[in-house]
Order: sequence, then C-alpha cells, then structure tokens
Amino acid sequence: MARFLLLLLALAPWAVAQQRYPLRELNVEGAKIFDPERIKDEAGLQVGQQVTESDFQDAIARLGAAGVFESLEYRFGPKDGGYSLTLVVQEVEQVFRVRLMNFDTPEEELLAALREEIPLFRQEVPATGRMVDRIGDFLQKRWMAEGHDSKVMGQLLPIDDGDLAMVFQPEQRLQTISFVEFQGSEAISPIELQRIFNPKAMGEPYTEARLRQLLHYNVRPMFEERGLMAVEFCPCTTRPDESSLGLIVTVKVDQGEQYSYGTVRRPEVPAVSPEKLDAMFDFKSGASVNMTRVTATLGELDERLRRLGYLKSETLVDKKVNPNELTVDLTFETTLGPQYKFRRLEIEGLDILAEPVVRKRWGMQPGDPYNSSYPQTFLDRVEADGMFEGLAKTEARTKIDETTKSVDVTLIFRGEGPPKQYVPEAQRPRGPF
Repeated sequence: MARFLLLLLALAPWAVAQQRYPLRELNVEGAKIFDPERIKDEAGLQVGQQVTESDFQDAIARLGAAGVFESLEYRFGPKDGGYSLTLVVQEVEQVFRVRLMNFDTPEEELLAALREEIPLFRQEVPATGRMVDRIGDFLQKRWMAEGHDSKVMGQLLPIDDGDLAMVFQPEQRLQTISFVEFQGSEAISPIELQRIFNPKAMGEPYTEARLRQLLHYNVRPMFEERGLMAVEFCPCTTRPDESSLGLIVTVKVDQGEQYSYGTVRRPEVPAVSPEKLDAMFDFKSGASVNMTRVTATLGELDERLRRLGYLKSETLVDKKVNPNELTVDLTFETTLGPQYKFRRLEIEGLDILAEPVVRKRWGMQPGDPYNSSYPQTFLDRVEADGMFEGLAKTEARTKIDETTKSVDVTLIFRGEGPPKQYVPEAQRPRGPF
C-alpha cells in the first residue's frame, strides 16, 4: 500500500500537466524584432482555451517552423484555477531586407501576399533557414502558376545603397555576363582592368547589384592602391552578345581625385619596440594613400605577434575619409590577447635512434613564448636537409590548453615501411640547396 501511494505522489505533477485547464494568461519574452501579438497568434493558443502541457509543446513546434528564432522555451504555472504560460523566444539577430526583382507582379503586391500566406513574415529575414525556404517555395509556386517553368533563385546580394539584401528573382530572366569592358579609367588602362576582372565576372548571373559587388572586391582595391579612394563604377550599360546568350557589360569609371594620408596613429604594442613599429607603420602624412600596403601591414604585425606567442592578436584600422581635404586619417589598434607558452614536444614515426636527434635539433624550450611558425619551418628544414630515408610527408599538429595558455606540438614523420631512420650528415645526398 505504501509503495502504491509513493507512486501516485511521483506521478502527480505529470498527471496535473496532462489535465485540461483554462489558459488564464499568455505572455511573450525576448521579442525585439517580431510583434508579440503575432507570435501569440502563430502559437495558436487563446486565453480561455482549455489546454494541457502538450498544447504548449505544439505551440513551440509551430513557432519553430516559422524559421525566425534561434531558440524557443516555455514556462507555465497555476493562475486562477488555470495556467499562466510564458513563451520565451530568442530571435535570429542578423536579418536582411527582402527584395523581389524581375517578376511579372509588382513587388508590393508580392510582399502583401507573403505577409498573408507566411506566418511571421516581415520584410527583414534571416539569410538562411526555414523562413527563406518558405518564401522561395511560395514565389516558385506562384511563378509556375503564371505559366513559367524556370527556377526562382534567392541570394544574398548588395543592393543600390550598398547594404546586403535577400534578393529573389526568376532564373530565366537572369542573363549571364559574357564580357565586361571599361571606359574612363586613366590610372589603370581599361585593357588591364578587363584582363584582371573578366575571368572573375564571366558566367556570373547579371544584376547591377551583383556586378557592383564583384567590382567592389576585385577592382576597387586596385584604385585604392593608387590613392583613388573616391572611385565610382557605373552607370553601366548592357547589350546582347551576338556570339552567346549572355550580355556584354560596359562599366564607366569615375576614378576621382587622388587622396593622401592625413593623421596616422600607429598602435601601441609593448611586445614590439617603437623603432620596429615606426618602420612598419611608415605612412607619412601627405604621401599618396596605398590601402593595399595598409592591409598588408596589419597582417605583418599580427604575424610578428603570433611568433611571440600572441596567437589571438588582432590589429584593426579605423579609416576616416575626408572628401573636402582629399585625405584619409588612419587609426590603428592592436588587441594582444594572452601570450601562449610552449609546453612539450611529441614525435611520431621515428625509430629510437632518430628521435633523440630531432629533439636535440628542436630549438624551442618549455616555457618559451610559442612561435606559431616555428614547427613548420623546422620540418621544412628537416626535409630540405634529407635527414631521413624514405620520408614521404611531415606534419606538425598543435594542441592548445586554454586553461594554462600553453601549446603542445606533435611532429609526425610519414613514409613507407618501418619508422624512418636517421641519415648521418656525411651520408646525405648533396644538392643545390
């Protein structure tokens, strides 16, 4: 009898959650982008409705199917002889504006249809996931109902103001680029621009937004290397390519005036001497801007710091363009992060005679700042010196202990047959190295 009573007590909370009681209160927490009332509507629950906990789980499933939440939870408790329910949502933070292009139906009419057909649809959506799939499916069905059989594509593309947008458009109306020609460029010959840009652009689906994106990443740096910070591309024109189904695109270049360095503030990095920093960040006020060199200098400093054990160092530049003065102010800032130390060396693939030779040659000692480039440099030297017979491949693996900020290195020597044998220096083949 006692065991039966204990079982009933253990099952009591579960049994209560399965009994139907009226929903007295429904709240939403965490909603910043989406209207809480629309979230409640999509959840499918109404205050006064008779519910059990399984209804709460169904509501969470319906919200999850919308594809706009990172996570969903619920809390419930007693209230006035019924339930109080709170839906806790975490929205996808990064969303992009929806653009509908090249359809027969006006964009506003399509957007209105999407709002009516798709739960929680807004004109800002995540870049991937269920919401994007539902938009694409709806547009595809509507496009086919209008008598078309081509595919509707959805892509994250830059739009006219430079911001990224989720662009949906029919593939059949998206012609490809067959050739790009340039006009108006003096600092760089149009022929040189065509030689460099066309291999990257030919065959790409043509929209002006996509063309501008390609120009931004592949052509603009060439002008900024010459101090032409205000260069502009387009208006662009297209004409059919008689030899293909693609388009010949003409890009008009307005290269603008040449800019020079204004105020330059180099980073303060205690791990590197001021003299070395001055030599690296030698951007003289009044000299022509070269953004390619600026970017290379950021990488050069970070690589130097990683050789000193600062594996997570990051150097950034704040660039302020002054159109009236035709200058660019640069402010560099470095975040060092923790310094990592070398802890131990492990070796795989060598026999008992060869392994001590490698350990003796290895220069980094326990407790030294960990040089991120040293293991591969060491292995390259071993291979170049021909230290081992039948050596097919070497590899360096690292294991980082974030608690102690230390690094273990494993050197791996691979080849056919047994562990590699050491070749004395006098017996090594001599070559041009």
